[in-house]
Amino acid sequence: MTVLGVLVSTSRGSVADARGPSCGPGMSLVADKFCVDRYEGSLVLVTSDGERPFSPYEMIKGRNVRAVSRAGVAPQAYISRNEAQVACTASHKRLCTEAEWVQACEGKKP
Repeated sequence: MTVLGVLVSTSRGSVADARGPSCGPGMSLVADKFCVDRYEGSLVLVTSDGERPFSPYEMIKGRNVRAVSRAGVAPQAYISRNEAQVACTASHKRLCTEAEWVQACEGKKP
């Protein structure tokens, strides 16, 4: 089981380009290097009628989903790394690297 974790913005290209106040809504700038979502990733189901929440306890099974970051929502489980990357890409984001995840979780150094 994989849990969809922190997402990194790719809206301005490489991580090194995501500097300053260019972080999108709901994102935080980490160490003046990259933007991460403030909340762990969850999914929405994308249909021809729009989007609706997707259960964090359901497997994707080929459905069209995209990753979102919302307060008070359980993070997505039962998702492979490849499925998570596809969901992130659909939202113009990517999974963070291990080093980015650790740095984001540690916060500012005293």
